[in-house]
Amino acid sequence: MRIIDYRDYFYHQVEQHPELNATGEVANMFSLSTFDKALSDTRSLVEVGGYIFRLLIPTWGLSGDAEEALRRYVGGFIIAKNYGARSEDDEAHLQAIDDTERIAGHFAAKMVADSVNGHPLFYGTLDAFEDLHWNAQLLEGLGDGTYLGQFCTFHFGNYINPCTTEQDPAWGDGGYTPTA
Repeated sequence: MRIIDYRDYFYHQVEQHPELNATGEVANMFSLSTFDKALSDTRSLVEVGGYIFRLLIPTWGLSGDAEEALRRYVGGFIIAKNYGARSEDDEAHLQAIDDTERIAGHFAAKMVADSVNGHPLFYGTLDAFEDLHWNAQLLEGLGDGTYLGQFCTFHFGNYINPCTTEQDPAWGDGGYTPTA
C-alpha cells in the first residue's frame, strides 16, 4: 500500500458522502495526520453544524510466511461535528453523537463493499464486517470544545512478496547474514 492511495481512497469517500460534502469544501474539512495532530487542529475550521474528517496515518505489522506474507494495517479516522454548544445535555450535542455514529457506519459499510468488489487498497481482506475489527469511541471536547465525534479504527491488509526482489536494497552482504 502506498500512503497516497490510502489518503485518496478516503478523500474520495468524503467527497462523495452527501452530508460531509454538503458545502463542497472538502479541502477545509479533510486531512491526513498523526493521532496527536488530529486532536489539536480542529479549532474553527468549519461552521457550526459542519464536519471535520481526520484520516490517521496507519500503523502496520506482518503476518504469514515466506511464501505469502500479509502486511496488516490498523487505520483510523476521526469524524467530528462542530455542534457549537458546550453543554452535554444540549440537543445539538446529542444530535452530533448520532450523526457522527451514523456516518462512521456508512464508512464501515462502504469499505466492506469496496473490498468485496476488489478495491486494491483492501485486496479482499475486508469481505465481512468481522474482518474490519472495527472499533469506535466517542471523543468530546475536541479543539475549542465545540467538536465531538467518533474515533474509529479498523484493520485491513495487503499481500506482499516477502522474497528478495529488485526493489530490495543492495545489502552489503548480498542479503544473507553470516551465522558465524
